[in-house]
Amino acid sequence: MLFYHLSCSEVEKLKAAIIVMAGALVVGAAPAPPLGHARPVSNPSHSLPRPAVVMLWGTWCASCRDELRRIPTLAVAARPLPFVTLAIDPPAKAAAALAAGGFSTGNAYIDDRDPGTVLKEWGGGGTILPLAVAIDREGRVCGLKRGLLGTDQLRAWSKSCLL
Repeated sequence: MLFYHLSCSEVEKLKAAIIVMAGALVVGAAPAPPLGHARPVSNPSHSLPRPAVVMLWGTWCASCRDELRRIPTLAVAARPLPFVTLAIDPPAKAAAALAAGGFSTGNAYIDDRDPGTVLKEWGGGGTILPLAVAIDREGRVCGLKRGLLGTDQLRAWSKSCLL
């Protein structure tokens, strides 16, 4: 058995690498899905930012509603990457769910096409929600996580997606 002595900074780098590898698929060269289908909830002139972390959700998804309650914490962990939501729902239904939860619609987008089509394009496959996708400045997917998102994962993406 071999033992290695690692400095604190080496341990932190190793931890971040393990989180990225174990907690999500990192795809440095895959293009992001077509962003033109995503429409803002409140400001029609805005488009999805790049870079960004995009969390896909649906009103029918209980885990998604739990994840929405964590948006303030997730957004802080993602900094300096913008954290936006993309509802896979009819616009009125998504806007009502956001309003009922007291969420701002400033960083909220909607894609009301068939959920299976949207998830397939974004890399979720099937109906796996919530789904988080990190997009770099060039519009490439730099991280993908199916299921609930952790703050450590977001911190790792905030470093790797800005390189």
